[in-house]
Amino acid sequence: MLKTKEMAVAIIVAVAGGFSAQAAAADRVGPGWYLGADLGHAEIEPENQAAVSNEDLSDTAFAIHGGYRVNPYFAIETAYADLGDYSYRVDCPDVCIPEAFPRDISLSGIRSDLALVGSVPFGERFEAYAKVGIAHTEVESEVRSLNANLRSTDSSSDALYGVGLRLHFDAPWSLRLQWDRTPQVGEDQSDVDAWWLGVEYRFASRQR
Repeated sequence: MLKTKEMAVAIIVAVAGGFSAQAAAADRVGPGWYLGADLGHAEIEPENQAAVSNEDLSDTAFAIHGGYRVNPYFAIETAYADLGDYSYRVDCPDVCIPEAFPRDISLSGIRSDLALVGSVPFGERFEAYAKVGIAHTEVESEVRSLNANLRSTDSSSDALYGVGLRLHFDAPWSLRLQWDRTPQVGEDQSDVDAWWLGVEYRFASRQR
């Protein structure tokens, strides 16, 4: 009987400690505006991967972001990103016009987005978050083949989603690691996955 009571007390203490740590992390960041910059690694996934060769499908990406934190758990965020430059070759599929293949494709893209961010604090300095929103992309492309050399600019809007971790410091600075996906980019409906390492400055006061 004594062991059962001791186990119950231990569980209650552990749960209470977890809630206290979560509350401490939540108290560390108050509502207000924030601004940040990100350095990233982006990879493009062409729709017809089987026909792609001679590929350079990854590049360094850059972004700036900012938003308003309503409370420790929710924020509204906007960002502008340079997704980098890519090049690859599309070989002739089973049925094709021989003069039109292979096609050498070069792409460069930018993205602006608006997202809702939900955060879950844990520990005293860390939080995990997820974001979902709308991304508007503009892609400049050049397609070269035996019988054509075409340049075009395509724009589209689609869903954006991502997840991340954030580390808060005592000063009004935070560090974050984020993954996000921009689907159906450009005329060939490619997906772009990006990993970001970013730093943020928070204009909100931090509670001690």
